[in-house]
Amino acid sequence: MKKWTILVSILIISALLLFSTVANLSYPLLWNDEALGIMLTKSTLHGGYPRVYFQGNILNQFHRDLLKPLVDQETGASKENGWLAYYIGAPFVALSERIDNIYLQTGIVRLPFAIIGFASIFIFGAIARLFFSQGGQKRNSFFLVLFLSLIDIPLLLHIREARYYSVLLFIVGFYWYVLLRYVLFNTISYRLFLFLMPVVCLAIFLTYPPAVFPSLGILFIASGIFQRRIRKPTLKSLLPFMAAIVVTSPAFLFFDIFHLAELTAKIYHVTPLMVYKNIVTITSRIYADTLLMFVGLGIGVAILLVKTNRASTSLRFFLLFSFLVAIFGVGTLATLSRIPFVFTRYYIYLYPLVTISAVIAIITIRELPLPKKSLIWKKSTLFFLLCIMVFNLTIHNGGEKARRIAGYIFQLTHRYEGPLDVIIPYILAHFSTPQKLIIATNYEEFSYMYYLRSRVTVGFMGINLEEDLKTTADIIVYRPGWGTDPNIFRYFLSKDTYDEVTFPIFNYPLNNIPEFYFGYPHQFRTLYAKKEEEKVRIFVRRGSI
Repeated sequence: MKKWTILVSILIISALLLFSTVANLSYPLLWNDEALGIMLTKSTLHGGYPRVYFQGNILNQFHRDLLKPLVDQETGASKENGWLAYYIGAPFVALSERIDNIYLQTGIVRLPFAIIGFASIFIFGAIARLFFSQGGQKRNSFFLVLFLSLIDIPLLLHIREARYYSVLLFIVGFYWYVLLRYVLFNTISYRLFLFLMPVVCLAIFLTYPPAVFPSLGILFIASGIFQRRIRKPTLKSLLPFMAAIVVTSPAFLFFDIFHLAELTAKIYHVTPLMVYKNIVTITSRIYADTLLMFVGLGIGVAILLVKTNRASTSLRFFLLFSFLVAIFGVGTLATLSRIPFVFTRYYIYLYPLVTISAVIAIITIRELPLPKKSLIWKKSTLFFLLCIMVFNLTIHNGGEKARRIAGYIFQLTHRYEGPLDVIIPYILAHFSTPQKLIIATNYEEFSYMYYLRSRVTVGFMGINLEEDLKTTADIIVYRPGWGTDPNIFRYFLSKDTYDEVTFPIFNYPLNNIPEFYFGYPHQFRTLYAKKEEEKVRIFVRRGSI
């Protein structure tokens, strides 16, 4: 494409990406995980760091046997996850506290993460540009990364969440940008690399600790083996890696990550078979969600070209990059293989790296100079790659990707409502002081804590159940599908007289989730109850209004 054509195309795609990131950001209300993160951010605002015990509630959603190890016994600080996202979100949570409209509040607390996620896509586009010297190739690679990200619905859903996901994407993208500029392209100084890498690795740990292991592994391999200016691995070449180990060590010690990982595996009875299933599950999901088959074929073609001694510099760099990404992926698999539950958010940072590999493969093969007798072979290969891409987007897996794209467009242009979107407005409309309420529920308790400032009992894990059963709930909300003993709520109902209130919304087990591979997957449209027993229902203690 001509220069101005591609520049205009980049501007259009950028505008569409921005719209896809922030449109309808206020809807629906924060679901369980988002609300937990925002509540920990609120506790950070009040005490300087995220505290588990806050305003009469317990900010924890893990097994009760993990509560004590997940709390620093001296300070009460949370060790559930890194803290960086809480500090990033803190100014916006403070601003939201001054606003009465709950949907405006929701949009405000999601906004910084959406903007960071939007910026992270441009970082990955900048990474793709590094592999090409000509302006046209740079622009084309940047455009393709933006375009493929625009139709990557799992990626877009995650960067809209008020959680650490977009922060992790941004930092991992910056990590790869700095790493490649030094190790492969020799465009930044050793001193800058030595300064940045430990800081970036610490930032990764403080965002999502498991991601630091493959990051440190790649830093070791890249610094020690692919260092172009120091031919043999020496102390100087490995110093960035050693500095990163030193800088992250205090965080390792405080969060006690190895002990927590071992304890979690023991509590949830993680077996070798489960480890194997996790590896297969993650690999198959990445395969289904990305252009992995396309990338694999591109790598195969590139290797074939190398063997024919027609490899360009960009092709060699692409092969080195693909090798590093493959090792990074294997490291991620090894790190996540022992977790009891697999969610896309744990490895979402791999998706843009696969996209970059695909883009580099396309442009490298397209621009490769070949004799006339080989041109038809190159054109046939590119056509075949294009067919695979179209197949992957439209036919593969029953056209799931096309349905996701259509559903996402609908979500951006229509208001989605989950159970919380009818329950919380009802409570706000009927109670002048919701902060005085006691609400008994078995899921998404943190949402009531944030929007209503109420005390919430029972909760997902029933951590303080014995004490909770001594209270009398003003409002009872039972959510199906979570294995909670319904007798707990029958007991609450027996303690006083309650009026049942129903809503036409389907009683979905969660408000929504940016996940497709789960028993209760993401919904693009509001679900309405078709039967009376499917309706959202709450029980309000008579006389409490």
